[in-house]
Amino acid sequence: MRDIGVRRAHDDESDAVAALFRLSLYTALPFLRDRHTPAEDRAFFRNRVFAECEVWVALRDDALLGFGAFRTGWVDHLYVDPAHHRTANTNVRGKSRFDLAKLNQESPDLHLVIVATEILDVAAGKI
Repeated sequence: MRDIGVRRAHDDESDAVAALFRLSLYTALPFLRDRHTPAEDRAFFRNRVFAECEVWVALRDDALLGFGAFRTGWVDHLYVDPAHHRTANTNVRGKSRFDLAKLNQESPDLHLVIVATEILDVAAGKI
């Protein structure tokens, strides 16, 4: 198995990033499904996320495994393909590819909002 590479996303990858966002989000939070159409997601990523953020992708053999979208002081999006939750965010040495601790050291004003699915399950009346 080859190592995972991380690089800045190309503008023409916005549709693939939107598809991964949709897959990852709705796998983790299925009650949010159908709030937006795939076309709306693609337009949002093309016109807002890629226009306003620095987007980085994690790839293995040209397959998109995850992405992060950053703007000054914020991590706006950080998603991993559900099929790779145990592998896409780490390399063979177990070091994080999107190393948030290092990112936070370099950007002390960084803000990251983490939403736990258990909290959302309580709010949705599932627990």
